[in-house]
Amino acid sequence: MNKVYGYVLDASSNPIIGASVNGISINNDGSYSIYFEKDVAATLTFAATGYLTQTFELTKEELNVGLVKLDVTLVLARATISGTCNVDGVKVYLESDPSICTYAENGTYSIDVPTDKNAFLVFEKEGYKKVRKGFGVASLVGAASQNSAITFNVVMEAE
Repeated sequence: MNKVYGYVLDASSNPIIGASVNGISINNDGSYSIYFEKDVAATLTFAATGYLTQTFELTKEELNVGLVKLDVTLVLARATISGTCNVDGVKVYLESDPSICTYAENGTYSIDVPTDKNAFLVFEKEGYKKVRKGFGVASLVGAASQNSAITFNVVMEAE
């Protein structure tokens, strides 16, 4: 038997809880190990909700060394949320990370958000009531996987 082992981590070197390799859950510390028969090529697919899937092809020659270390860093997928806004200059930002922001201009906005957890957008401008809108992981992941945008049109009301 040939063993492939390593860690599945995010960009900050943290284990990704719920990640899998070939459909088998990794350990809580991000480690995994998987075994393959000798003289057989193998495909390893690393996946986690909200992250881009990565696939590695290992030749039988690579595997026949008996022990292969393969650490994988999964990248967060991003979903685009866009739409119209009746007020220009409205700040649109991700509530959990206000550095992810944009402004509504010419009646429209567009913002890319990570897909690993629910996203709450905040629409804010002085003199107007704040609007908060949530988007679930499933819809974010769906949009990212289909390379399509989620549409949300907002109407700001004066205070």
